[in-house]
Amino acid sequence: MNTKTNTADKGVVGFDRRVVPSAWHWLSVLAVAVACALLLSAVFVVHASGQTVFAVVLLVVGALAVWTYTSPRSGALRYLFPGVAAALIFVVFPMLYTISIGFTNRSSTNLLDFEGARAQLLSESVIDESSRRSFTLHRESNTATATTATTATTLHLVLLPPESNPADSAWQSASIKSTTTADTKLPLGQQSAQRTPALTLRETVEYLPQLSKLTLQSPEGDNYKLLNLREFAIHKPRYEAQQEATLKDRLSGKRYTADMSQGFFVHAEDGER
Repeated sequence: MNTKTNTADKGVVGFDRRVVPSAWHWLSVLAVAVACALLLSAVFVVHASGQTVFAVVLLVVGALAVWTYTSPRSGALRYLFPGVAAALIFVVFPMLYTISIGFTNRSSTNLLDFEGARAQLLSESVIDESSRRSFTLHRESNTATATTATTATTLHLVLLPPESNPADSAWQSASIKSTTTADTKLPLGQQSAQRTPALTLRETVEYLPQLSKLTLQSPEGDNYKLLNLREFAIHKPRYEAQQEATLKDRLSGKRYTADMSQGFFVHAEDGER
């Protein structure tokens, strides 16, 4: 008797092995996409700041992390990756960064790039000694009862005539808000005939943060800035940009040209830096 049975006679039911992605799958895909976007954004910002080597290391470590924790073939690398990443960041990157600095003249006297050094020099100013003017600070009449810097007070400032020419007229600034902390440019006009008594030196000190942010523009177009507790004076830029790589010293009249081999602006005749 034949005991073999034909499997074709039995009902064999097959099934589709395709798996429908779950909500967790799409959430993980979204998380990876967001992580990649943040990584690329960070790399772009670091590169734009001038740290190209660090940007490359960040890109390599980030790409390796994304592959390690998303690929099913990464295996044991998932447990080794933190150590590998630490070695890249704290060993490889400092080594590459040190090598890259070795091809430059960066030192304690050469910290800025060309644009940064040029901007720093152009921001330097000198004081016109003949423009020194004493000042007094006054509260406006409707706020005369305010006594502290924490109270929102409206002030005005009077620039007195310079000692070198007492015949000059005094100037009075526009209203100053005592709570102002941003840089402010105010015009100067003729002194008002009526004003409240001047604040004492101790009271004036309370408003120094606001006074240091002021630029007072005279009718002649000169800009006065705070010099000390008692005086304002005209501040003029020391260096004038002649060309892209040349600066003129207003004090000495010398012209300094950028020497890329030395990393300094150098006077052509005497070599002064």
